[in-house]
This record gives sequence, C-alpha cells and structure tokens, in this order.
Amino acid sequence: MLSGLSINDFAIIKNAVIEFSDKLNVITGETGAGKSIIVDALSLALGYRAKKESIRQDAEKTTVQAVFDIDRTSAACSIARDMGIEAENQLILSRQVFANGKNICRVNSTIVTIQDLKTLGSVLVDIHGQHEHQCLFDVSTHIKFLDKYDDKIGDILKEVQAAYTEYIKTKKELDELISYSKDIEAQKEKLAYDISQIQSANLIKDEDTEIEKKIIKLKNHALIYDNVEKAYDLIYKNEKSVFQNLQNSVLYLSKAQIADASLAAYNEKLEGLIAGVEDVYISLRDYIEESDFENASIDDLEQRAYDITQLKRRYGESIEQILALKDEMCEKLSKLSNLDVEIENKSKEEKRKKEEYFIKADILSELRYKAKEELEKGVISQLNELSMHDAAFVVDLKKAQGARQVRKDGYDEAEFLFTANKGYEPRPINKIASGGEMSRLMLAIKILVADNEIKTLIFDEIDTGISGRTAQITANKLKKLSKNYQVLLITHLVQIASAADVHFSARKRNNEEITQTELVMLSDEERVAEIARMVGGVNITQNAIDHARQMLEMAKDIS
Repeated sequence: MLSGLSINDFAIIKNAVIEFSDKLNVITGETGAGKSIIVDALSLALGYRAKKESIRQDAEKTTVQAVFDIDRTSAACSIARDMGIEAENQLILSRQVFANGKNICRVNSTIVTIQDLKTLGSVLVDIHGQHEHQCLFDVSTHIKFLDKYDDKIGDILKEVQAAYTEYIKTKKELDELISYSKDIEAQKEKLAYDISQIQSANLIKDEDTEIEKKIIKLKNHALIYDNVEKAYDLIYKNEKSVFQNLQNSVLYLSKAQIADASLAAYNEKLEGLIAGVEDVYISLRDYIEESDFENASIDDLEQRAYDITQLKRRYGESIEQILALKDEMCEKLSKLSNLDVEIENKSKEEKRKKEEYFIKADILSELRYKAKEELEKGVISQLNELSMHDAAFVVDLKKAQGARQVRKDGYDEAEFLFTANKGYEPRPINKIASGGEMSRLMLAIKILVADNEIKTLIFDEIDTGISGRTAQITANKLKKLSKNYQVLLITHLVQIASAADVHFSARKRNNEEITQTELVMLSDEERVAEIARMVGGVNITQNAIDHARQMLEMAKDIS
C-alpha cells in the first residue's frame, strides 16, 4: 500500500508530506484547488511522463517520493530483487526532474531508470481517470481480469502453464535433434576420421613424458657413454681395477688370517664389497649395451614425439585428454548412428505433450466462456447501480490469431468492449471511455474481480455525472472495495467524502504573492466543516453543519 507521499516544488505545491490510510482515502476541495495535482505528482514517482509545467515556477527542480509498504512475497518485491535492490517490507520510489529535462530516479536509494520506476509502479498502483497509464488501456490485462473472476480458472491455468512448459521443453529438444541431423553424415565422417587418427596412434598414458626423458638421455649419449665406460673400466676392466684390487686384498688377508683368526671378519666384509662391486659393474655393462641399442632409435623417438604433439594440437593438451575425447567421440558417433530412432521417439513425445496441453487448454477455454457471460452480466448490473443505465459491456473472447495455438496462458485472448450510450456498438475502451466512465467501469470490475497483486487503487473523476441515490451507492461500493484494497480518490460528492476513513482537503493559499496548494488531513471537526461546505457552498449555515454531522454518522453504518 501507499503509506506516504512527499512532494516538493511540483506545479503549485511547494512542500507537502502526506500519510495515507490503508483503507478509503478521500481528497476534496474547491474547483481549481489542485486536487488532481496529487495524482499527477504520484504518477511522476511511478515513472510516467513529466511535463514542463510540473516544476513549480521559479524552482530549479521538482522532487516526488512515494513510500510503499509491501509483502516479501509480492510481485513488486520480486521485481525489485531482480533489479538488484534490497527490498524487505518497504519500497521508496523517488524522482527528481530538473528544469533542463534531466531526471534522477531512485528506488530505496539505488539509482534506477525511468522504465524501472514504471515497471515497479505498474504492480503497485492502479490509477483510473484521465490518466493514460491505467491498466484497462492495456488489452493484455483483460484476460487476466477474466481469469481472476473464477477460482476454477486459476487452478486449471496453472495446469495449462505447466503443460506448456513441458511441451516447449520437448519441442526444443526435438528441434535440436532435427537441426543436428541435417548435417549428420558430415558429422559422422568427421567423427570417424578423428577417432581413427587417435586409435591408429596407439597412445599410452604418460608416453610423451617417457619419450622426452629418453630423447634427453640419447642426445647426451656421448657424455654419458664416455664417463660410464671410464667408471666401468676403473671398477672392473683394468688390471688395477677396483674389483681386481678387492680380490687381491681378500687373498692377502686369507694368508694373514692363518696366523690371526680375527682377520677373518675383515675378509667377510671385503667379500661383501666384492659382491656389491660385481653388481655395479654388471649393471654398468648392461647400461652401456642398452645405450648402444637406444642410440640407433633416436630418430624414431623424435618422430613419435612429433606425432603426439600434432595430436595434442588437435585433440587435447595431454594424452589423457586425447583418450577421453576419443571415448566421447565414440559415444557421440554411436548416438548419431541411432539418431533417426531418437528423432522418431522424441517426435511422438512432442505430439503427446501437445495433446496433453490442448486437453487442459480446452477446459480452460470452456471455463473462460462461462466466466465471460457471468462477468458481462455482473459488470452491467454494477454499472446500472452506478447510474450508467445505457452502458453495454462485452468481453470479446476469441482464439489468438484465429486458431488453437500453444501459448503459455492458453490459446484465448480477450478484450473489453464498452459503450456508455444507448444505440452504439461497444468498442475498445481506450477509444471511447471518458475519465469518469473509466473510473466507474473499473470500480464495477474491481468489485467483482479479486486482485492479490495491486493493492492501491486511485480513482479520479469517478463522481462525474452522478448525484443523489447513485452517489450513495457509489460511496457504499467504494467503502466495500476498501476492505480489500487501499483506495484513494478525488471527489466532489458529500456521500463519498463522508464514507472516507481519512479525509484530505486541497486548499489554495496566497503566500508572498504566489499561489500554492496545501493538502491538509482533516480532524473530525474539520471534516464536519468541509462536508458542510460541500453541502451548502460558501455560506455555511447551521443546517448545513447539522446535515454534515448526520451524513458522517450515517457513513459509519456502511458495510
């Protein structure tokens, strides 16, 4: 709901801070006092067109700020979050318009665009009267009003939307398969070629690393071979080799231990050294022989390394990735080979989903046609009570583009047609209805149709052309409506003003040789005086005051 409105330098309002009730709020005042300016100012905060005359004379800018109390689960809260705006229980929409045409818009202190304000405003407030942004001018809202008329429609609509989502998902999958199949042969040939390239390489995991080590080793073969061979000669081959010297040492100690048995222990250690040296020289001999063999295959190793590098450039950064890609391609090739069967199965599924959708959409359409007749009768009845006896209201319900099509909200589209005059065919609302007629038509619809999203309704000129009993009926209907909605309206009728929960008076003041409008929340006694003024005019008599008190007292009984 709209809890507060702050206005600075707007039209003939210098400063105004207004707090609203969550029920029926009424603005009254003499003709020309600037009552409608309040609605114009709010419209500015909701993102609608700014006029040059919106800025008060001699002011550099105008600023309007609207404060809304919201529910965390509301559409407005969801939209705000999508905009990146933190919104718990309150939204503050503000807009500054400068004389040079510049605009600064904010929501909860976050800079936003004018369109962002408009998007949020569309789910926060409905304004009816001489305002081009009222929702009845948007034909797309008409089917939504019809759907909200009957709870059964809401239930089946959810099923239709779910069936639509399932169908669209399946159709997308089918379209992708068909698109994929158009160049299937070329894909299959490429996959088969790539797979054969990898398979023929007979890759082994980490093979490239091992080859690199061998190439480094073979490129340094001369250095390695020369030094290993020298070491081998020193250990075993020379006459004074380590091996020969160790053997001689054992021989000498064996002779000595005849005289001293304790030397046998040293001899055992020497024999252990001989065994170790023997292992080393055998290993070195084998190493030298293998090096001779590998030296002959260095060209093959380099070619193998080159081949692996080429495969990496095409298929992956490592042998492991290449082998994994090969497995993926094999699986893909297998699927392509069975694609015709898959397309056939998916086509059958798509057909079944479409049939399921239309079964539910047909039920939805039947319910809408029943609701259409009831809504037409209900609106006509309400309009008759509002003194629009010659009015005609028709819900033009038909298939979108003349055929049963798969659409998210069913295949129907609706447009409200209206005429206030006898003998004239109903026509689209935005082409013929006046501000007062639009307000009363919306009042009639809102009484019949519950809306859980937009909780603030504003009616301008709803009392045009009515008086007496009709005025009282209108007041009663507005009071009833305010039990479920916050209602703000501008009126000249005492019957409506008397029914208000909060009553504001728009007054002109001449300060410093310039006219300004003030909006004053009236106390109980001030309300009596204002109602008396509306009853009796400039000269307020005791009879007018007594009548005003009586009307206010009677209004308490409106239920």
